[in-house]
Amino acid sequence: MLPVPPVGEKPAAALCPAGATGIFMACRSGGIMHTASLLLSLLISSLGVGYFIYGRRQSRGAALLSGGAMAVYPMFVSNVWIMLALGAAFAAAPFLLDF
Repeated sequence: MLPVPPVGEKPAAALCPAGATGIFMACRSGGIMHTASLLLSLLISSLGVGYFIYGRRQSRGAALLSGGAMAVYPMFVSNVWIMLALGAAFAAAPFLLDF
């Protein structure tokens, strides 16, 4: 059972250990994950899975690696603008690189 936070304290802050700033996005932002970050990570990861499957079936190394990176990196990036820039770079990589 989850601990009940004291009155006036954010509920998510009670769930994050003190000083937890690791790879957990919820603890980084004070316990609140923004909607834009959540939806963008879902979109980029879905596109990455599609790239990965395409790369595996067609034996396209650039699409395979780009798709794998796109499926994983949103878990480690919480800034929406950085996530968007990396997503655009990884999405364009199979068209620019051919191996």
